[in-house]
Amino acid sequence: MCERQITAAAIALIGWACACGRSPPPPEQGLTTDTPAATRITAPNARPLYVVGHLHRYEVGAAGLSGLEERIQRVAEMGFAGVRLGLEWPRIEASPGYRSWEQIDAIVELLQANGLVAYGLLTLTPDWARPQDTRATHRPVLGGSVAAGDSAFASFSAAAARRYAGVIDTWEIWNEPNLERFWSHVSGGADTGPDPADYLSLFELARDAILAANPDAVVMTGGLAAGPSEMTFRSRRLAGSRTGYPAAHFLEGLLDLGLKPPAVGLHPYLPLAGRLGTAAPPDSLNPRLTEVLAVLDRYDLDATDVYVTEWGIDEKLVRPGAVAAWFQAGLTVLSCSHRVRLLTIYALTDWGESSRYGLLDSSGELTEAGGELRRFLTENAQCP
Repeated sequence: MCERQITAAAIALIGWACACGRSPPPPEQGLTTDTPAATRITAPNARPLYVVGHLHRYEVGAAGLSGLEERIQRVAEMGFAGVRLGLEWPRIEASPGYRSWEQIDAIVELLQANGLVAYGLLTLTPDWARPQDTRATHRPVLGGSVAAGDSAFASFSAAAARRYAGVIDTWEIWNEPNLERFWSHVSGGADTGPDPADYLSLFELARDAILAANPDAVVMTGGLAAGPSEMTFRSRRLAGSRTGYPAAHFLEGLLDLGLKPPAVGLHPYLPLAGRLGTAAPPDSLNPRLTEVLAVLDRYDLDATDVYVTEWGIDEKLVRPGAVAAWFQAGLTVLSCSHRVRLLTIYALTDWGESSRYGLLDSSGELTEAGGELRRFLTENAQCP
């Protein structure tokens, strides 16, 4: 038996333990790595494409796109190399010390069976590791201590890195930590909101724990929300929230504190000041990417890669007939930049009704964006 393989009996034991409200000690080994990856269509410059599939929200055995199996099959059929896989701490460790990996194990095994790979997103806080009456997007605070919260998150991160070493070797720490919607910190009755120093204490501890568990891992900062240079974020939920940070400013704050990351996560969605017109996209198509690269250059971090962990176009914000030009042009800019190491499309399907980024509709048919992605891949687009 392969040294890294988890047996069917072990998976069954994990499932039984979860049903009983307990979790057995996780095996020291990770999942098997001997499944060959299928050949995938790539974007210009041989850039493999990934997709956000929200796979952790779906169950094994359910029918159609409500089921995990068909969603993963569609990811493979569309030519993606793999997925961004969310490992949400509250789902895995709902009670302190009892971790259930059953769902992630099932996802990883199905990905391998379909020749797909994954990188992991570690995010959110269970209710036992944050103040009462706060959301899962609150940064970890355990027993009133930020340090204890960060240590608990780092322990979870290390366990994930150790379990999936050789299968998931790239990790993203948190989602959009510069955006109040995804990073809150209630202190003294007020939400202090996003803050580079606050995030850095979590990031560095989690990074070090991951690398101790898997020295071959790559750890990136959480994908930073784009936001124009003048953007500010204010809490609508708690009085006293301070302003947040656009991506480039938040990154500057991290670098000023001494961080020298090998990879920076970024969500460089197009700036949408109103609805995008039908005119041809401008030359400066993605100013957010340009701003972040300029910051890295200013700090002499030319070897630091940008990992685009979300990008797409909301069809609700684009005039009819304009999706094709903007989608094709945006995809070319991102996939042809030599500084963008990884490119992830958001999303396989939509989650809710507030936006329309999905490549597939609820019946599994290609949306306009999905059709444009297929055309981009199959026409062998070249970099300018």
